[in-house]
Order: sequence, then C-alpha cells, then structure tokens
Amino acid sequence: MKHRAFSRISRITYTLAACMGASSAVAQPVCAIQIDNDTTICQGQAVTLHGPPGYTNYLWSTGQNTQDITVSTSGAYWCEVSYPTGNFAVNGNFSGGNNGFTTMFTYQLPLTTDGNTWIGNNANTFHNQWQGIGNGPFLMVNAGWMHPGWRFWCQSHPVCPGQTYTIQFRAMSLAAAGNPTLAVFVNNVWTGVDHITSPVQGGWQTFSTTWTAPPGTTNADFCVQVSSGHGVGNDFGFDDAQLSATIVLRDTAVVTVTPLPVLDLGPDATLCDGQTLLLDATTVGGSYLWQDGSTNATYTVSGPGPYGVTVTANNCSSSDNVNIGYNPLPPLELGPDLTLCDGETVTFDVTVPGATLLVAEREQRPHLHGECARIVFRWCCAERLLQHRCGECGLQPIAGSEPRPRYHLLPRTVSRSGCDHAGRDLPVERWIDRTNAHGESGRAIRCGCDRWRLHQFRCHTGKRDTVAHCGSRP
Repeated sequence: MKHRAFSRISRITYTLAACMGASSAVAQPVCAIQIDNDTTICQGQAVTLHGPPGYTNYLWSTGQNTQDITVSTSGAYWCEVSYPTGNFAVNGNFSGGNNGFTTMFTYQLPLTTDGNTWIGNNANTFHNQWQGIGNGPFLMVNAGWMHPGWRFWCQSHPVCPGQTYTIQFRAMSLAAAGNPTLAVFVNNVWTGVDHITSPVQGGWQTFSTTWTAPPGTTNADFCVQVSSGHGVGNDFGFDDAQLSATIVLRDTAVVTVTPLPVLDLGPDATLCDGQTLLLDATTVGGSYLWQDGSTNATYTVSGPGPYGVTVTANNCSSSDNVNIGYNPLPPLELGPDLTLCDGETVTFDVTVPGATLLVAEREQRPHLHGECARIVFRWCCAERLLQHRCGECGLQPIAGSEPRPRYHLLPRTVSRSGCDHAGRDLPVERWIDRTNAHGESGRAIRCGCDRWRLHQFRCHTGKRDTVAHCGSRP
C-alpha cells in the first residue's frame, strides 16, 4: 500500500496512571504514610515511633529496618516504606479483546483501509502485504501516511505525586517498508523518547520509558501515539502494554527531649540536738512536693528522718532524698565551785564515751607582761571556754562557762596554779600538747620556778615557732 509522504512528526498524549496497594492493584494508590505525631519527652525517658502497618520493608533514619523503633534523644526521625504496584494496565495483552483502552482509530475491518485497527494473532490473515505473529492476540494498526500524531492506545489511572512510573510495551512494523515511530505522552506531555520500530518486517521489540508525577498530580492519562507519517508502510503491531511503579513513601516525626530539673539536697547529715538544717530545692519555674505534702521551695529540718522532694519544671520531674540523723548533746558536769588551799590539788574527769576532747583555738598566749590566755575545750557539740588572766588569781568565764577557782582545765588533769603573797602567779606545772581547729599544736614548757618558754608547732608546715621566751615574772 502506497501513501503520500508526510514529513510532520507530531505527538499524541499517552495517559496511564499507576495505583495499587502494598501487593495488588487497587482503585486508589496509597500515596502517603504517617508514623507518629511530633512528641516531647523528659530526659531519661524513651518513646516508640510506629511505622505504618502492612508493608514488607521499612527503613528508618537510624538505619533500622523494623516496623517500630524506640528512641531517647532529640531529633527528626523519618520512616520510609516502599511497595511495587505490579502491572496495573488494563487488558494490556488484549486477551480481553477491544476493551480497557481508548483510541482515535476505528476498530473495524478491512485492515487494508487506512485508519482501521483490529485485534488478532496473525497480521497476514488480515492484510496480504503484512507479516507478524503474536504470542496471542495483539493490536494491528493501519496508520498510513495521514495519521501521524494519532493516539491508538490510552488509559487513565490515579497516580501518586512525586512517584516515578514505567511505561513498557512491545511493537513491530507490519509492512516491508516505512517502519513506524511511536511515542509516549503523559497528560499531553511527551516523555522525551521516540521509539523507532525495527525495519525488519514482523520483528518484535520491547520499548520502555519513565515519567515522574509532578507535585499535586493525582491522575494521569497515559497514551501511545504513532508519530511518523511514512508514505509507504507506517503500519504496526502493538502488544503487552504495562504500567508499573515502585512507590516510595516517607514520613518524619520530631522528638524533643526536655532536661530534668537540677536537684541536689546534699549528702546525708548528722546534726546535734537543737540544730536545724535548711533544705533548698529552688528551681526556676518549678513546683515542689515534699515528703509531708508541703509545697514550698525550701524545707527546714528540725528532727531526724528521711526527707525528700519532687520538683516539676517544664512538665518534667526529678526527685532527691536525704537522711538526717541527730546526736544527743553529751552530759557534762564539773560539779560545784571549789575553793582550795595552797598546796591542794583537784582532778576533774570530763570523760564522755565516744567523745573527742580537743582545744579548738588559742587566741592569746601568756607572756612576760601578764597578757591573757584563752583555752577552748570541745566535747563533740559541747563547748566550754575559760580564760586565765596571768596577773590575777582566778579564771574568768568567756562563753557559757561557770566560774572556776584559779585552775587551768586540761583533759583529765588539772595542774595547780596559784598566787604568791606578792600577788604573782605561780608557774604552770605542765602543759600537754593540743591541736586546734586549724591543725596547729601548742606546747608550754616550764623553764624553772619563775621562768618558762612557750612554743607553738604548726602541723601543716612542720615549722616550730617560738611564741615567748623564758623570762622572769614581774
């Protein structure tokens, strides 16, 4: 069959939309997933993010491949699933006859007439100049020279925006000359590839091209057209049209971790009877709940027991506990005031089980000019402070002590000191080493009846300093 040459090559839209479920074709494709809403957790907590059910493969931003993941740190977590649509072209192998597609050609015989199409197994049966056999029924088209740009197969399907679809088919030239050129259009836009059939008469070829749905596109018209207008030939067979895609879907959830309130009531403590301790849980924007139901930021401890508070800020809570113990004050009784005669001595016993007796400080030391000595004795929490004035016969109470007659009070021993007839102090018979609260030790050494030397030894430096030299009392 001879046709007038026609040089114009036009395009006709080929529309086809892919939609499907996770494993089979459905009326509407799944085009979006949702994992979880954005969420906020407290430091130390974890949250489980759930992937959508019904898919065979999952990929999280963490690299995990399970449907659900558990996270405990801030971040944006995405989950990706994919599923193959399979071939969702309707009657693409024409086993159902002239159904499931639209065409601009006329479905009728004879095929010797330009513009007619027919479905059969052997082209030569319908046109004595054609050659071509299918593996079943296929579409035969007598395009002729006057039909470039005519659509011969179109289907419309829903699609997912942003997804890429593959259009595939087989085609052959039925005539001995003028092998046709075919093209695929989606929504009237050319996919960019010309599919030129083989010049070998009756030689099948497989062609394919892809198309990505633009944003917002939910339906597509997939069409195949004949683009050539050869004056001779331009007739072809078409079979096994397929439309498919691998749909890849992703959703993101943002997890925010709120720090816990910073809370520290301090270590466990032991106090003495009568003492109090202030526990402070102050936190900016916080609310408070103590062990007894009180809601202040601070709590004053006045008795033994466990104490605890829960502080809530920014919807997150933290707790702390502390145990407070109390020790009773040690009993201390030196007895009534005494008056001794010259030459008499008395021993005071201040032994308290479990107590430590030490000189906490010596603010002044006696020297040749009669300045005062201050001695502090401590038993655990009890304290008694006495002062001896070198130029007077007697002890002066300084802090809460009772008057005592003319004696230096030393641990377990009292050494006699008195006044002669001239009103002068007699020498201290001996001093025992003492250590004060700053780690310093003092030692008084008798030099003679009325001569003496007082040394002080600083424990932390190992240095011995002479505080006063031996000399005569005035």
